[in-house]
Amino acid sequence: MDGIPGPGVAPGLTGYAGSETGYIIRFTNGLTVLWTGDSGLISDWATDSEFYRPNLAVVHMDGLFTMGPDEAVFAVERLIRPVTIIPEHINQVSTSGGIVVPGLRLDAFISKLHRGRVVVPLSGQPISCDGEGSCTGQGLIERDRGRDRDDLH
Repeated sequence: MDGIPGPGVAPGLTGYAGSETGYIIRFTNGLTVLWTGDSGLISDWATDSEFYRPNLAVVHMDGLFTMGPDEAVFAVERLIRPVTIIPEHINQVSTSGGIVVPGLRLDAFISKLHRGRVVVPLSGQPISCDGEGSCTGQGLIERDRGRDRDDLH
């Protein structure tokens, strides 16, 4: 056992989360974030969401090393169910002049969503979120179609 710090931890590492991850981050204002990290679809997000009730999801979705747009939509609508979604790590230039570029991964993700607010990160533009998961920023796109968060729990 010499040199092995614990079960599931490879020698020389101080920790290992595996290839599939996701994190719950709680802020003092009540904002609860499920950050998907660089991962594929994880069914544990449904349990995490039921217990922690995240109101913001930061979703990685390049389709190469993480979920693609279809998996990200499934994760957001069926597993995580946040009020607001911030897509990131899309691995392509997805906006031009503050506008989502048609036909790319981000556009596919947004067009397939049935609910929620999407805040597209724009270079140099701040995003602010309150304790209810209501976020503001120049890249805000509303996707509410008559269902609220509790309808999906």
